Order: sequence, then structure tokens, then C-alpha cells
Amino acid sequence: MRIGSSVFISWRLLAFDPDGMGFNLFRSTPNGKDVKLNDSILEKGTNFTDKTADLTQDNTYYVKPVVKGIEQSSNDTYTLSMNSAIGPAFVVPLREGGPIGNVWVGDLDGDHEYDYVLSRQTNPQTIEAYKRDGTFLWSIQLGYNSTNQNNISPGSTTIDVGHWDGVNVYDLNGDGKAEVVFRIANGVTFGDGMTWSTKYSDDKQWLAVVDGMTGALSSSIDIPEDFLSDGPLALQLGIGYLNGTTPSIVAYMKNRKPNRGSFNVMIAAFNYRTNKLEMDWKWTPGDEQGADGHQFRIIDLDGDGKDEIAQIGYVLNGDGTLKYTLTKYNVIHGDRFYIGKLDPDAEGLQGYGI
Repeated sequence: MRIGSSVFISWRLLAFDPDGMGFNLFRSTPNGKDVKLNDSILEKGTNFTDKTADLTQDNTYYVKPVVKGIEQSSNDTYTLSMNSAIGPAFVVPLREGGPIGNVWVGDLDGDHEYDYVLSRQTNPQTIEAYKRDGTFLWSIQLGYNSTNQNNISPGSTTIDVGHWDGVNVYDLNGDGKAEVVFRIANGVTFGDGMTWSTKYSDDKQWLAVVDGMTGALSSSIDIPEDFLSDGPLALQLGIGYLNGTTPSIVAYMKNRKPNRGSFNVMIAAFNYRTNKLEMDWKWTPGDEQGADGHQFRIIDLDGDGKDEIAQIGYVLNGDGTLKYTLTKYNVIHGDRFYIGKLDPDAEGLQGYGI
């Protein structure tokens, strides 16, 4: 990106890149020779400010990794167009359409660059998809069941209220293109114009996977009806490698009991490995209830290569069984919690909660 009269360039260092990797950065122009911009190998970061570029012409940049002193090949470039606007970010033009809620990123078209899925906080709500350059792909209208946007007991297709995001974008089947996951009910119209209409009540919900390029429905599956009598379930979604090898959709769901005080809680895991949604397991607390917060974490806590699912007051194993609960320590509902290597001198990971 252009910053004043300079160009800021950044690139990725991947988790499995070799230790000690460095980089050389090059610039080319339409009528000039390729120029290496760094005097010594770049080893302390993955960014560089080019103060010598002629911004009246196209400038193409590429990096070459350096491993054990040996320069490797480069397989990608980025061109900053001539007379590019000054800006602190990569700007994507979007069409008009009302206030935007969340944005989820994923490679929808398989070109190895992030594309964008966003929510419109309209009434009814919509989900839209754009390619990286702002090319509009599709829109899904969530229908009349998204007009109830209460952040505690939302409608059966409502997304992005309170902490209930309700959408996720990920390559679930390993084909290099990301799918889009959310829940549906009567009245949802997909990107290809098909409307979901059933004989069931508007509180009845399904989990849906749609094609990232078209917004067309690829697969759906019933959301368990354990608590349907108390209304639709609000939803948070995450992706975890619960078996250590393939991604699973993790759904954290909740609705309020008629006494307007306590809640029903359900966590379920689904897979989409064969382009068909299947439920692997569901968990409801029963007597094992631990405190929940306003988000959940998916992380490999014990280092066995398989992810666990953590709430603020309990943790589930990847197979849906209870790993532990903090009830006996009088941990109760709080809004936020974090897990990470918070103490470098302590074994394992640590948690911090409010």
C-alpha cells in the first residue's frame, strides 16, 4: 500500500516455515530491471518500507525466502498500480445495501487470496459475498425470521446480534474453496433464488452449507429439537480439528426458558467431508452444567493434536464428552475469557477469564 511518498509491503510467515527463515525483497517496473531492495537478509520481520519507488508507474513486488543462506524461488507478486491512492489499508469497494455487521474471510474462488462474506443489518437481514477486488458474487436474504433482532432471544435466522454471530466461512471439504455455514428456517432465499419453505414451524431450524461462489444450498441438516418448545436457538459457530485431521463445524446454541431467567444450552459438532452435512455428536449439560461466557474457544489444550472446546467454566473433549468443569471452584457466568501461553515458565496453556 502507498503511504505518502513511500510503499509499505508486508507478507506472510507460515507456521510450518523453517526456523531461521529470512527474506529478500525485489521490485520490478515495466521498463526497468528487477531491483533487490534490502542490503542484508530480512530476518526480524515480514514487512519493509520502500522509499525509492517511482509512484508514477506500476511497481511490482515479490519476496524470495532465504533458508540456511540459500535463496529460494518466488511464486507470487503484487503490483501497486501507478498513482495509487494513499491509504492505510487495502480498500474493497462494496455496493450499497445498508449497515454492515460482521465480515468473514475465506478463499471462495480458490485463487489463494481472501474473499469476503458480510452481513447487512437490514430488516430482513442479508448475507453478501464479494471477491477480493470487490466483485459482487451473491446475496442471501434471511427472510422474515430474521426481523426479530433481540440479542438474547433472536429469530430463527437472525445473525450478528449480541455475541451470536451465526456464520462461518471455511474450506470444509478440502477442495481449496471455502464454503459458508449458517442456520436456516422458513423464508430464507439463497443466492440462486431458491427459497426454503417447509411444513414445519418458523422456530424449526437447520444448519446449512452453501457454495462460496454461488450462494446456492449445498447441504442441510436438522438442528436437534431438544429445546424447540422454548423457541429457536441462537447460534455461535467455530471450526475445530476435533479428530486431529479434518475440520468440523462446532455449533454453540442457546435459548431462554419460559421463566425468562435460565437458558437451555446445546453444543454439537458436524462434518462436511463428503459434501454432505452429518452430525458427529451433540452435548447438553444436564447435571454437568458449568458456567458459560459470551464466546467459546476451540484449541488443542493437551497437545494430542486434537482440538478441545472450551467455555468459561468447562471444557469438552473433541468427541463431545466433558473434560472438566470449574463449578466446584465457584466459577460463574462472565463475559470474556482467553486461553494462550500466558505464562512462558508454566507447563501447558493458561486461561484468563472475567
